[in-house]
Amino acid sequence: MPHITIECSENVEDHVNVDKMLRCVHDAAIETGIFPPDGIRSRVHILEHYRVAESGKNAFVHAVLRIGPGRDAETKQRVLDHVFGELTEFLQKMYDSHPLAISIELQELDADLRRNKNNLKAGAAAAR
Repeated sequence: MPHITIECSENVEDHVNVDKMLRCVHDAAIETGIFPPDGIRSRVHILEHYRVAESGKNAFVHAVLRIGPGRDAETKQRVLDHVFGELTEFLQKMYDSHPLAISIELQELDADLRRNKNNLKAGAAAAR
């Protein structure tokens, strides 16, 4: 955990490398030291159909961090601030030259309403 989903308008690709943006956010989550690196799942959804404000030419990037329960408010704020800071720094050149909305939210999942299973640690050992 966490699961990180980034949605962005397709015109973001005209200004930044979306794979590098994904890596930036993923690495920022690792840098917090709050989550085990092998527990982080990140993905980008590039949207072809969108409107931002009154123009289809404006761009947006929105990230959602879905995390397991149990962390205090200060920890959640620290995670949110660090990941948002890294994302906005990555997007700064685009922000300076193109209409862009950047947002992020953190959602805490209900442990009773979540199931998961993986063998990533075992798979990593077998791959070596």
